[in-house]
Amino acid sequence: MTTAQQVAVIGEAFAEGLRRILGGKLHGAYVYGAAAFPDALPTGDIDFHVILTGELTDHERTQLEQLHQALAREFPALGGELDGYYILLADARGVSPPKSQMWARATDNSWALHRAHIRAGRHIVLHGPDPRGVYPAATWSEIERALHGEVEYVEKHLQDYPDYCILNLLPGAVNIEQVYPAA
Repeated sequence: MTTAQQVAVIGEAFAEGLRRILGGKLHGAYVYGAAAFPDALPTGDIDFHVILTGELTDHERTQLEQLHQALAREFPALGGELDGYYILLADARGVSPPKSQMWARATDNSWALHRAHIRAGRHIVLHGPDPRGVYPAATWSEIERALHGEVEYVEKHLQDYPDYCILNLLPGAVNIEQVYPAA
């Protein structure tokens, strides 16, 4: 099975679980990053945003943790590598990096880059409306700051995560207008 096929199968199972757990609180679920690039090399994870219309309860967080564990068991390797954020719809419509409703309220510090990917059509819709109607366009200064943040991360963590760091720098080798045409 190709990476794209694996992402599709895992994505459908993920979306089904989200709909079951969140019901009407689920506004949208989107894959972005390498898994959403049709010409991408095999990916090590699946980057996602789940957009919520209201805050998660503790019970929902527990159920979502169980969903992630079940996907890891059912789809070895890639199913255990869902890497993303559960964010509020109001935050998704803003330009400030949103805090996740899960996992110690992690902040999406690459928010401008993620918005640019999504606005450029580099996403997969698992559930909900076209995300380009939700995510605001990123300005060049926002993208530049986020790219500097990526370089700082690589400088700090190259020895810890060499594969991730090297692959994360590859987009810099292409023409930025091809990836971020609105920049």
